Amino acid sequence: MVITAGDLKNAGITVPLLVGGAALSDKFTRSRISPSYERVVVYCKDAMTGLSIMNAIDGPRRARQG
Repeated sequence: MVITAGDLKNAGITVPLLVGGAALSDKFTRSRISPSYERVVVYCKDAMTGLSIMNAIDGPRRARQG
């Protein structure tokens, strides 16, 4: 994920990056992945947490689209 985050940054991707699951930890996300991406990186303990966070991020945009 550190390499992938760096590749996304180098490609000019700027969307929030949600990572997680059993293979990662919040500490690893903050200390290793986030510095490689230099944008918003959020640790999600599982898919349902990721879905909830994505809905919170995307909700205001959808509300503006009406």
